[in-house]
Amino acid sequence: MVNTKQTFDFPQDLLDAQLELHRVQAELAAVYKRLPWSVEPVPGWNNAKENGRAFASSRPDSPGWSDEEKKLVEELRARSWTSSP
Repeated sequence: MVNTKQTFDFPQDLLDAQLELHRVQAELAAVYKRLPWSVEPVPGWNNAKENGRAFASSRPDSPGWSDEEKKLVEELRARSWTSSP
């Protein structure tokens, strides 16, 4: 029978790095939610389900990301790589 209550002692620096990784990933996900859908300015579209299209799709115009937003995403991505266990 397998002992399901067995625990392991992981090094504290590994636990700290994993916690920081989760924090950075959550922050990055929150940033992505508030950013426009395209990094660069792109016109939107509205396609109906016609002319052989399998489904309707649409997107609003995207103003693109500002330089500050691009920098923030770049910094968070870099932190996620340095935080990886």
